[in-house]
Amino acid sequence: MNVPTLLRSTRQWVAPLLIALSATGAWAQGQPKDGPPGGGEGRPPAEAMAACKSAQSGGSCTFSGKQGTVTGTCGGPEGKPLACIPASK
Repeated sequence: MNVPTLLRSTRQWVAPLLIALSATGAWAQGQPKDGPPGGGEGRPPAEAMAACKSAQSGGSCTFSGKQGTVTGTCGGPEGKPLACIPASK
């Protein structure tokens, strides 16, 4: 197979492939994320963060959430604001 023939055959499948990949990416971005409930983008609910606004890490906390009153402990990743982490049931 010579070079011009190879280039023509490559163009025939590359363009449809790129279009399909672009469409798939656009579709995937519009899909809802199945993640834990919270403040979105992996953040805890605002109520959980407010419950620990003036607390220290390890302190007890309580807030009203979608499932009623939640009791837990203030904590979170280092360098991030604290949030009330529900106690295990």
